[in-house]
Amino acid sequence: AGHVPVTDVAIGDGHHFDFVSGGGPECGSAATFVFGIEMGFASDLELMLVYDGAGRTNGSSPLTNAMFFERMVRMVEQGIRAPHDGIFHVDLRIRPYGQAGPAAVRLSELQSYYESAGPAWPYERQALVRLRCVAGDAAFGHQVTDIVRRLVYAQANFDFTAMNAMRERQVRQLVRGGTINAKLSDGGLVDCEYAIQALQLVFGSRHAGLQHPSTLAVLQAARDVGLVTPKQQTAVEKAYVFLRELIDCLRMARGNARDLTVPASGSHDWQQLSSRMASIHDSSIPLEALEEQMSVVREFARHVERLCREDFARRTGTETDHASVPDLPPKAGP
Repeated sequence: AGHVPVTDVAIGDGHHFDFVSGGGPECGSAATFVFGIEMGFASDLELMLVYDGAGRTNGSSPLTNAMFFERMVRMVEQGIRAPHDGIFHVDLRIRPYGQAGPAAVRLSELQSYYESAGPAWPYERQALVRLRCVAGDAAFGHQVTDIVRRLVYAQANFDFTAMNAMRERQVRQLVRGGTINAKLSDGGLVDCEYAIQALQLVFGSRHAGLQHPSTLAVLQAARDVGLVTPKQQTAVEKAYVFLRELIDCLRMARGNARDLTVPASGSHDWQQLSSRMASIHDSSIPLEALEEQMSVVREFARHVERLCREDFARRTGTETDHASVPDLPPKAGP
């Protein structure tokens, strides 16, 4: 395994940290992964550090690799800070067992957690389609990426029942009645991303181009293999970019990433938001077209669910009356 020097651990902006004086792990490899490519204003930085090897640090006070990488993750978490509260934060929750599990993930634990018989929730496996290596041992990063792809794409199924139930809870609990949330309302950004991730999970094992962490790259690949038409791809891409730009401007206006409620149409805040979208993003789609763009997303989500269910029916010889893709045993939602 590769040597990971303690005194030469770099983070994105080039700052170095001396985590333990006197040496580094005698054996072991590690890589840092981030979830997603499309990041906007105030996007959370979702990270996972994966390591392998059972070595120890050298020096006068040796640490096991598990302890060393745990400390490393915590120092990274503390070292990356937004200048103002609410702009963004480092999110380490997307890992085996979430906040209850170790901050640094051993490769063997990642494999056992996300395998088909493992305890991971369907939405946790779904999140792995966005995983990409950004730092650390490059060869080990490729190894982890290959393992994750096998875990994610082997089943060629998507749990629509669980996803729809989760979306209903999100809308019921997080969207104020009578308002539109650009991310969570029916036809919002989440529905667009989930539909594209469903295409990845169901068809990714047959079309390698779908195994990509970029939402727009996957949409292009889906068009290339005939899962969506060129017209659909163009319309959905425009809607996705529009919703991303809208969310950016809402976060800028409010100074945080929490409230993505769109102001009432025609209100002063609505007019300001419309002007901000035109000036900052030079958006080709006016804010007045919000409902039209959300309608595009809703229709696309229905198309994807129908496509995936029909594919399952063909593969299993069952009726094509939109019978459910087999669900995992029921669990309480997130």
